[in-house]
Formats: sequence, structure tokens, C-alpha cells
Amino acid sequence: MGSPNNADVVTGAARIRHKEISTPEWCSIIGTALSRIRPCLKYVAGFETLAKLMNGKPIASHGRFVTPTNAMPSLAGTGLNQKTRFVVVDIWDSAKGANAKQTHEINQSILLLTDFGNFAILSLSCFRQKDHYAICASSLIATSSKNGQRCALSEETQEIRDLIDSKSISPYSMLDRLYLLFYSNVADGEKRLDSKRQARDMLKQMCDRISLAH
Repeated sequence: MGSPNNADVVTGAARIRHKEISTPEWCSIIGTALSRIRPCLKYVAGFETLAKLMNGKPIASHGRFVTPTNAMPSLAGTGLNQKTRFVVVDIWDSAKGANAKQTHEINQSILLLTDFGNFAILSLSCFRQKDHYAICASSLIATSSKNGQRCALSEETQEIRDLIDSKSISPYSMLDRLYLLFYSNVADGEKRLDSKRQARDMLKQMCDRISLAH
């Protein structure tokens, strides 16, 4: 498929294959999406603190994780704290080489999005236990160097560009995960809103049926 013509763009019929989108274009797309949803993120359910993500809740395909205190990542210098909330937007296997296949240790990296719209990269090393995965080591990258200064990890930083270039992360999957997050939240909100409307209408009807005439 070639580039869409002007008519397709104007009528909304334009579609493009994901393989035809360059890394800079993906960064621009992700940036546009984040700028639109960033004000809403703090109101969206599904974000958890790092402690909750790494204890008891499935943050990857492996299942339940258990993380002792000494295996939690350090937040020093990240600009984050224990109350910062995250949601998983992509996962990839960070183990490389033949030796990685010969060990029982599982190495994964997880791209997180904070509820204020910046990225963080969580790297985990864990071992499979009978009913859970025990995390033995972890680290968190949440800042990048720009012009000699530290800045929040955004779609424009080299770390994110490198992950897109290496196909470690899928920008399309990121957008799809965020869509599903918002879809479920909007659906839940509409149910609650409908219930509120029904309650409002019932109360109004009850008031209408009562005469205040003397």
C-alpha cells in the first residue's frame, strides 16, 4: 500500500501499514496521543503503585509475582516516589544469547506509563516457584539525559526510540493497550452514570407524585 492520497486523508478513508511508519513518526503519534489523554490519566482506573504491581498482581504473562523489599527497584534520582502509579503498556524479553535459554532465571523488561504521562522502564529477574514467580532483582529507569540535564522519560528520548528501532516494543500495541484501558473505564463510567440517571429520575417521579397543595 502506498501513501494515502489527499482525498483519502480528507474523507477519513486513509489507512497505512504499521511497517511503513518510521520511528520518528511513531514518536510523534505517541506524543500526540499522550498530550490528549494526559489530563485524563489521573482519573483512569487501572494504575497501581510499583509495590502493588510487583506483588500479587499479574504484570506479565507469567502470573503472580512476589517481590521482597530488598528486590524492589531504587527510586533514587528518578523523580518518582512510592505513591506514583503505573500501568503496563508493553513487555519484552530482555534475556539474550544461548546462556539465557539454559537458566531458570526469567529476565523481562516492562514499559510502564505513569499517571502523569511519562514512561518508565522496569527490568526484572525472577525465578519460577510452585505458585508464583519470585523476583530476585529489579531496576527502574525513569529519566533520560538531554543537553546535559536529566529529564523525564518521554516518547522523544533516545531510550524509547532505541526500543522502537530494535522492535523490543510495539508502538501499535502501546496504543491498543491504552485504548482498552480507556474503553473499560468509559464502559464502567457509563454504567454508573446510567444508574445515577435512573436514581435521579426515580426521585423526581416520587416528588412529582406528591402534592404540596393544602
